Amino acid sequence: MPDDKIIKLQQEVAYYKILLNELSGAVVSRDYKVAEMNNEIRQMQTGFALISALNKFKPILVFEEIFDHFSEEINIHLQNDLSLVLLPADKMSGYFAPAFIKGNLVVDATGLTKENIFIESSFARQKTSLLVNSQTAITPFIELLINSFGIPFFILTPIIAQEKVIAYLFTGRKTETILFAAARLMKPDVNAIEAIAGVIAALKNQDDQFQLIVKERSRISSDMHDEIGSGITHIALLSELIQTQQKDAPDLKKDINIITTSARKLVQTMSEIIWALNPQNDTLENLLAYIREQSHQYFESMEMQFNIEFPDEVPVIKLSNAERRNLYLVTREALNNAMKHAGATAILLKLEITKMNSCFSVIDDGKGMSLAKIKADSNGLVNMKRRMEDIGGTIEWIPVEKGTQVKYCFTF
Repeated sequence: MPDDKIIKLQQEVAYYKILLNELSGAVVSRDYKVAEMNNEIRQMQTGFALISALNKFKPILVFEEIFDHFSEEINIHLQNDLSLVLLPADKMSGYFAPAFIKGNLVVDATGLTKENIFIESSFARQKTSLLVNSQTAITPFIELLINSFGIPFFILTPIIAQEKVIAYLFTGRKTETILFAAARLMKPDVNAIEAIAGVIAALKNQDDQFQLIVKERSRISSDMHDEIGSGITHIALLSELIQTQQKDAPDLKKDINIITTSARKLVQTMSEIIWALNPQNDTLENLLAYIREQSHQYFESMEMQFNIEFPDEVPVIKLSNAERRNLYLVTREALNNAMKHAGATAILLKLEITKMNSCFSVIDDGKGMSLAKIKADSNGLVNMKRRMEDIGGTIEWIPVEKGTQVKYCFTF
C-alpha cells in the first residue's frame, strides 16, 4: 500500500507545516509584543530624561528663553522633527501664532510663522492634550493641524495658568515605524510634555504674583512719599519756624528742638524705607550707588578721611527687599560705630566680589575692639549680626594692625 503511506506522509507534513506556521506566528507575535514593550520602556526613559532636564533649567522668568529652551529639549529627547509654541494671536479669539519653532532637516519651517492656527473651541474648553498617532481617528480639526504643520503624528498640549489657556506646546514627527522597533508617540510622551507645560504654567503664575508685588510696592512707596513724608517734613519745618520765633522761651525751645530732631530722623528713615520699597532699586549696583550717596552725605561735615573702594564693573545681581535693606543698615551701623566709638581718623569702605559671594569691609584706624567687648557690646552689634543671619550672610570683627575691620559677606 505505497499510495496509502505516501498520503499519510503528506498528511503528516501538512500537519507539521500547520504547527510550524502557528509556532512561527506565535514567535513573531511574541517578538512584536516584546518590541512594543521595549519601545514603551524606551519612550518612558526619554520622557523621564526630558522631565529630569527641568531640574537643571534655571527659571529666569524670561519666557522667550523658557519657550526656546523647551522647544529644543523636546526635539532632542523625543527625537521629533518639529516642536513649537502656539501663542495667542492679537485680537483674534481662538487663533494662535506659531513661535519658537525648532525643526530638523526634514521639516521646512520657513512658512509656519505666516499663518495663524485656529483652535476649535470644543477642544480648547477640554484643556487636555491631543495625541495623534497611527491609531488615532482623524477628525477635521486633526486634519487641519496636519495640513498646517505638515506633521501627521503629534502631541498638542495646553499651558494653563490661572485656569486659562495661555499657549500650546506642539511637537511631532513625520513618520512612524512599527516593526520590531516601534516608534510611535504614546502616553509617556504626553506625560513628559504635560510636565513641561505644568512647569511653564507654574513659572507664569509665579511671575504674575511677582508683578503684583512689584506693583503694590510701587504704590506703597508712592503713598508714603506723598502723604506721610510730606506731613513729617511739614512738622520739621514748622518746628524750626517756631524755634526761631520763640528765642526767649528756653523750655519751649528745648521741646521744639526734640521735635525737630525726631522729625528729621523720621524723614531719613522714611527715605530709606521708600528707597527699599522701590522695585527699580533691586540690584547690587543700585545698592552701592545709594550707599555711596548716603555715606558721603554723612561724612561731608566731619573732619575725617573717608574713602570708598567699590569695583568699577558690578555684575547684575538681583537683591531682595530684605537683602538690600539689611546690607544698607549694617553698613550704616558699621560706619557710625567707627566714627563715634573707635576714635578713628580714617575710615575705608570697600567691597570685594567673587564668583560665590560678596564681602563688604569697614576698616578704621581707631583704638580697636577686644573680643570680650564684641561679645558683650550693645544691641547695635547684636542687631548687625542678626540682620546678616536673616539674609543668610555672616559678619565678623577682625583686629587689624591699627584699628578694626568689620567684614560682612552674603551669597547670591
